[in-house]
Amino acid sequence: TNDAILFAGQVHLFVKGSDDAAEKLAKELPSSTSKDYGKPFAEIFKHYEYDFFKIDAMLFSPASVIVTAVESGKSFRAGQLDNALLDQSFGV
Repeated sequence: TNDAILFAGQVHLFVKGSDDAAEKLAKELPSSTSKDYGKPFAEIFKHYEYDFFKIDAMLFSPASVIVTAVESGKSFRAGQLDNALLDQSFGV
Protein backbone atom coordinates (compact mmCIF):
# COMPACT_ATOMS: atom_id res chain seq x y z
CA THR A 1 0.00 0.00 0.00
CA ASN A 2 2.75 2.49 0.86
CA ASP A 3 4.54 1.90 -2.43
CA ALA A 4 1.32 2.31 -4.43
CA ILE A 5 0.98 5.82 -2.99
CA LEU A 6 4.70 6.71 -3.11
CA PHE A 7 5.19 5.64 -6.71
CA ALA A 8 1.73 5.91 -8.31
CA GLY A 9 -0.46 8.04 -6.04
CA GLN A 10 -1.96 11.20 -7.50
CA VAL A 11 -3.68 14.06 -5.69
CA HIS A 12 -5.31 17.33 -6.74
CA LEU A 13 -5.51 19.94 -3.97
CA PHE A 14 -7.46 23.19 -4.06
CA VAL A 15 -5.96 25.79 -1.73
CA LYS A 16 -6.55 29.36 -0.63
CA GLY A 17 -3.56 31.66 -0.79
CA SER A 18 -1.15 33.11 -3.28
CA ASP A 19 -0.03 31.50 -6.50
CA ASP A 20 3.52 31.50 -5.13
CA ALA A 21 2.43 29.52 -2.06
CA ALA A 22 0.50 27.03 -4.21
CA GLU A 23 3.47 26.57 -6.52
CA LYS A 24 5.83 26.09 -3.57
CA LEU A 25 3.52 23.47 -2.07
CA ALA A 26 3.35 21.59 -5.37
CA LYS A 27 7.14 21.56 -5.72
CA GLU A 28 7.74 20.38 -2.15
CA LEU A 29 4.97 17.79 -1.81
CA PRO A 30 5.77 14.80 -4.08
CA SER A 31 7.33 11.74 -2.48
CA SER A 32 10.33 12.09 -4.81
CA THR A 33 11.42 15.15 -2.78
CA SER A 34 12.16 12.90 0.20
CA LYS A 35 15.76 12.07 1.02
CA ASP A 36 14.58 8.46 1.48
CA TYR A 37 12.97 8.14 -1.96
CA GLY A 38 14.30 5.57 -4.42
CA LYS A 39 13.69 2.12 -2.94
CA PRO A 40 10.62 0.07 -2.08
CA PHE A 41 9.20 1.00 1.30
CA ALA A 42 10.00 -2.40 2.84
CA GLU A 43 13.72 -1.82 2.23
CA ILE A 44 13.58 1.69 3.71
CA PHE A 45 11.61 0.50 6.73
CA LYS A 46 14.12 -2.30 7.37
CA HIS A 47 17.04 0.15 6.99
CA TYR A 48 15.58 2.25 9.81
CA GLU A 49 15.08 -0.83 12.01
CA TYR A 50 11.29 -0.71 11.54
CA ASP A 51 10.99 2.71 13.19
CA PHE A 52 8.56 4.93 11.25
CA PHE A 53 9.81 8.01 13.08
CA LYS A 54 13.29 7.69 11.54
CA ILE A 55 11.87 7.88 7.99
CA ASP A 56 11.72 11.28 6.32
CA ALA A 57 8.10 12.43 6.62
CA MET A 58 8.02 13.63 3.00
CA LEU A 59 8.26 10.02 1.87
CA PHE A 60 4.63 9.57 2.95
CA SER A 61 3.39 11.71 0.06
CA PRO A 62 1.84 10.92 -3.32
CA ALA A 63 3.99 10.56 -6.41
CA SER A 64 2.28 13.30 -8.41
CA VAL A 65 0.44 16.42 -7.27
CA ILE A 66 -1.60 19.22 -8.74
CA VAL A 67 -2.18 22.24 -6.53
CA THR A 68 -4.77 24.77 -7.69
CA ALA A 69 -4.91 28.25 -6.17
CA VAL A 70 -8.67 28.84 -6.00
CA GLU A 71 -8.47 32.65 -6.17
CA SER A 72 -6.58 32.73 -9.48
CA GLY A 73 -7.52 29.31 -10.83
CA LYS A 74 -3.87 28.59 -11.66
CA SER A 75 -2.68 25.03 -11.23
CA PHE A 76 0.84 23.83 -10.51
CA ARG A 77 2.01 20.27 -11.16
CA ALA A 78 4.98 18.42 -9.73
CA GLY A 79 6.25 14.89 -9.35
CA GLN A 80 5.63 11.95 -11.60
CA LEU A 81 4.57 8.34 -11.50
CA ASP A 82 7.43 5.86 -11.12
CA ASN A 83 6.35 2.62 -12.76
CA ALA A 84 9.81 1.06 -12.49
CA LEU A 85 9.88 1.33 -8.69
CA LEU A 86 6.24 0.27 -8.46
CA ASP A 87 6.98 -2.84 -10.53
CA GLN A 88 10.06 -3.56 -8.40
CA SER A 89 8.00 -3.25 -5.23
CA PHE A 90 5.30 -5.61 -6.48
CA GLY A 91 7.80 -8.06 -7.98
CA VAL A 92 6.62 -7.57 -11.55
